[in-house]
Amino acid sequence: MTVRYLLLLLSLFTGQAVAADNAPTSYDRINLAVSAGEEVDNDTLSATLFVQHEGNDPAALSARVNRTIRQAVDTAKQQSGVKVQTLDYQTTPVYRDNTLSGWRVRQSIRLESMDTQAISQLLGKLQEWLSIGSIGYTVSPQQREQT
Repeated sequence: MTVRYLLLLLSLFTGQAVAADNAPTSYDRINLAVSAGEEVDNDTLSATLFVQHEGNDPAALSARVNRTIRQAVDTAKQQSGVKVQTLDYQTTPVYRDNTLSGWRVRQSIRLESMDTQAISQLLGKLQEWLSIGSIGYTVSPQQREQT
């Protein structure tokens, strides 16, 4: 019986020593977290517009899409206070019944302005040639920095 008690005591002390070695030492750490927030009104209107055509001749489709986008960009640049940026350009094959049946060419532009009246009028003009992909309000970098 003494051997059993001796083994039991030895295992208890060994277990405590191992546990002490694995214990995390967090007494020298301090964690602080601070957050603040404020509601800010959106002051910038952004719109994405696109033109897309399908057909059999990708070169002709490309020329048609490029001409339309060039016309839209030139029109947008005439409107003061509106920032215009061309976006993605895609040429993709169109398949019907696992057979190439044509091509789809698409290009987008993005308009952005703090003058909602000016950009709204411009959107009205550009809808003659382009389709609207999305419209949304955001906070301008100036407003974000000021806040």
